[in-house]
Amino acid sequence: MAPNPEPKSEIAENEAELTKLVMEKDLASRAEVEACLKAQKEASAAGKPAALGDLLVRRGCLTPSQLARLRSSMEATRGQQIPGYQLLSKLGSGSTAAVFKARQISLNRIVALKVMPQRLSRDPDYVKRFYKEGEIAAKLNHPNIVQAIDIGEASGYHYFVMEYVEGKTVHDELAGGKVYTEAEALAIIIQIAKALEYAHAAGLIHRDVKPKNIMLMPDATAKLADMGLARAVDDAAAAQAEAGTLFGTPYYISPEQILARDIDARCDIYALGATLYHMVTGQVPFIGDDPKSVMVKHLKQPLVSPERLNLDLSAGLCKAINKMMAKDRAKRYANMTEALKDLESIEFLLDVEETPSGLAAMADEDELSASKSGPGGAQAAKNGAGASAEPAKSGTGKAPAGVKPTKPADKKTYAAPPAPRGFTMEPILPSVWKNPAVIGIIIALILSVIVNVLLLMK
Repeated sequence: MAPNPEPKSEIAENEAELTKLVMEKDLASRAEVEACLKAQKEASAAGKPAALGDLLVRRGCLTPSQLARLRSSMEATRGQQIPGYQLLSKLGSGSTAAVFKARQISLNRIVALKVMPQRLSRDPDYVKRFYKEGEIAAKLNHPNIVQAIDIGEASGYHYFVMEYVEGKTVHDELAGGKVYTEAEALAIIIQIAKALEYAHAAGLIHRDVKPKNIMLMPDATAKLADMGLARAVDDAAAAQAEAGTLFGTPYYISPEQILARDIDARCDIYALGATLYHMVTGQVPFIGDDPKSVMVKHLKQPLVSPERLNLDLSAGLCKAINKMMAKDRAKRYANMTEALKDLESIEFLLDVEETPSGLAAMADEDELSASKSGPGGAQAAKNGAGASAEPAKSGTGKAPAGVKPTKPADKKTYAAPPAPRGFTMEPILPSVWKNPAVIGIIIALILSVIVNVLLLMK
């Protein structure tokens, strides 16, 4: 089913407001403006919509710099029309709203101000959805979800105030050519999975998880944004009203959303898997000449397994992505908690694989310090680093000069298991193998093998 046509972008500004400014500043005559408005209607009827400002520039009525100044003036006016907020700059715009960086005057803090254009304020459906987003976001209080602050209407403008997130989006980084390492991607996706797990537990599904809606802060915190398409899982009235209507973004949308069927939280699992796929391979799961061809591939074309595009990916991650993106939702993870469990296990394995080299270095340092510290140190090494053997004592009851007492064993230190009675490992293994750090390496490797086997058996 073809998606509903989107409303014109907010960039196709309020013609009345722009016309008024052009006339007030004597930049063009009424006849010139009316000719541009007529051309705009003709272009729209021919299926080639154009912004009034662009037509004014194209016909020589305005210069590009004049148009830019007029648009800035319009934005400033809009910001001044919302009491309590000072508009600072434009962050971006979408089909139903523009987002500005603003200062909340009462608390002197920076916020993100989402403003609905007046042309949509006359559409009760858009107004209802706009307020719905604010209400939904206000119910969610999670460190990985952009927090709602305020919502209201002033001078004919509906606005929604949100937490301002300093940083960029995953989309920004992907557009810049970045391909995430497995560890980098998991660090972000696990945070978003926790946000979705929380939202799902609250009875809400997002329906538009994608790189552009994942905000990245300088401290490595990832936040899920734009709850505008979210709705309650048990909202039967909304589900019935939306039957046959497509919601979502083509590159990351689940098959059941394309078919406009009744959906559940598993559509977010699919979209998160598609986002993860893009992050670690550098390309979207399915490519097409237009949204329709992309969506057909979501429905019918088998997914190219991510390891074919990035040989550095682990088998566990590839299997998790394939499961998250199963076309039949019954074959996906049953819920985000299950998906999160596997993703965290894969991340743990990555940490374990990076740990042995560090432990080996620790073992080398222990051997080196033991050889330099003399007889007392050698004895400590023989008993095992961190063992409970008492330090060598002099006749005064104090440790000899230059020899530090052995510290009590740390709770996290791996202790070597005792050898069976009548058996000694002395003639077989060098002393380094009795070092707890080396034992730690062996235990970590064994755990790695066990977890990998369990993942492959699922």
